[in-house]
Amino acid sequence: MVSAGRRTVRVTADLDRCIGSGQCVLTEPRVFDQNDHDGRVVLLTDDLDAETAPTASLAVETCPVQALSVVPTNEDTTYTRRTTERES
Repeated sequence: MVSAGRRTVRVTADLDRCIGSGQCVLTEPRVFDQNDHDGRVVLLTDDLDAETAPTASLAVETCPVQALSVVPTNEDTTYTRRTTERES
């Protein structure tokens, strides 16, 4: 997570919106991957550091269906990745 004083940001993905275009993976493969079964986004991490934050933010901006977000959060927030039944 990128720290901004006492606030941090993290990346989230809405799997119900994702159409599997893969733009995010092409833009920042250290943060995003695609599910082998349906092509939808898989978050490899939600932790954005100084190196990945700019390109992850670009991936959020270029998502054709706005399935990705960078959201502020408290430092003590625990991240849980949503999975599909096929991933389990």
